[in-house]
Amino acid sequence: ALSAAKLALGGSRKIAEAGRMMRAFADARTKSYHYYQASEIVGDLLVAIRQYAAAGEYYARLDKAPWPDYKMRAAVASARVLLDEGKATEAIEAFDKILAVNAEGDAAPRQQKAAKVGKAAALVALKKPDDAVKLIDEVIEATDTDAKSEEAPLAARAYNVLGAAHRQAGRTQEALLAFLHVDLLYPNVPDAHAEALANLAGLWEQVHKAERASRARQTLKDQYPESPWTKKSP
Repeated sequence: ALSAAKLALGGSRKIAEAGRMMRAFADARTKSYHYYQASEIVGDLLVAIRQYAAAGEYYARLDKAPWPDYKMRAAVASARVLLDEGKATEAIEAFDKILAVNAEGDAAPRQQKAAKVGKAAALVALKKPDDAVKLIDEVIEATDTDAKSEEAPLAARAYNVLGAAHRQAGRTQEALLAFLHVDLLYPNVPDAHAEALANLAGLWEQVHKAERASRARQTLKDQYPESPWTKKSP
């Protein structure tokens, strides 16, 4: 179920089938040590199909975990839902609350970095790209950006937000460089890779590199046929 869910979230498998499998596990195995992870992934799958209220119910399970870093995961996930719903101002407020928490646990610093990435994405949504770049630069500097590190998914998403901010500000070369980081270093983070490819296709067109644009678009369609980024890319 986990493998199917990851493939679906990456855009190479349909959400509905993976969602049924993972939801069945999460609802039936409430005493499993995989319970909180499964609940979080069900929430992610529901967000992907814009069922935000149902997603919130699964993220709320994380908030009931006895560990502070899991509560932070729940808060980060809920803030991302606000951003996905187009409520950027409310999302920033939620991310700021996470950043103000002095939580214990080995994973807590990573969740705070995730909150900074989320806040930066919200700043892009509010058309404040320079503020977003400043925040993302802080995250990248403090993150292990090695492609094999545990922080690779975080780094990939950070570079995508960096690319989006530069693109919004009209800095095409800087945007290309940021998205190329994801394409070349983090192809094993499928959702981030699909986003990067979609942006690269458009950016290569802007700089009159039609062949590279076509290659990025074809890779996107071949590897991530079910991704929303594939549907957005012409």
